Amino acid sequence: RPPTRPRTRPRTRPDLTALDACRLRTRVHTWAALGRDYRHTVVLMGRLAAAGEGERRGGDVHLKRLRDLIGGFDVEQRMVLYTRAVTGVGTPLAIAAKKGNSEVLQLILTTEDPNGDRIPKLLAGAVDEYGSSPLHWAARKGFVEIAQHLIASRAELDAVNDEGSTALHWASKREDVDVLRLLLSAGAKVDTVNKWGLTPFAAAKRDGHQAPAALLSKLVNVRKEEQLLAKALKQAHHRPHHPPRPRLPTPTPPPHPASPPRLPTPP
Repeated sequence: RPPTRPRTRPRTRPDLTALDACRLRTRVHTWAALGRDYRHTVVLMGRLAAAGEGERRGGDVHLKRLRDLIGGFDVEQRMVLYTRAVTGVGTPLAIAAKKGNSEVLQLILTTEDPNGDRIPKLLAGAVDEYGSSPLHWAARKGFVEIAQHLIASRAELDAVNDEGSTALHWASKREDVDVLRLLLSAGAKVDTVNKWGLTPFAAAKRDGHQAPAALLSKLVNVRKEEQLLAKALKQAHHRPHHPPRPRLPTPTPPPHPASPPRLPTPP
């Protein structure tokens, strides 16, 4: 006789009224509660933010569509959208800063901020896993317009990443000094020392970037900075590249067994 299947309870359809009430209560916490337009907005914003200069085909049409979609959300729903981070990539603000997409970045930073706490939350959430802020990336890649929007949104000028470097350190590694001038005019500090013992001037001098070094030399004590650079280079020369590994004792090979005595050959 074949075995019988265990009886299961019949599936019942959920109460739509109770489900809609649950969605209404949790509308800023789940994707399903925010609906199809929200999911479409997430995908569209991610694609637009990640589009570089030569990849924005039909950008105006898509940007207008994105503005129309975002206009249908309230401020809390927009904050959920803007602070959603993709694993290994970051939030839309971080992606737009790395790609130089000023349209999407400006769209995010124009969020209503009556209490003055939403924009700092957006900027703090856009820091990557190495501690680098969007202003770091704008300085590294020379995006002047991105840096202008971030500075106007009260981005922290002297924020340091895991290496102790500020945005001015990264801007000093480029020959074009537009972002460097912008940071200096906004009041960025020129005497911050990173974990390698380098100021922005010393970093530019070490890497051989003449234009930023000449601009920063007008604001620092050149003699003191050169002594600091020589000290950092000396420490880097004596610093091991890799931590020494502990030496393991060499295993002693087991002794070979003694060979048995040879028997005399019979005559």
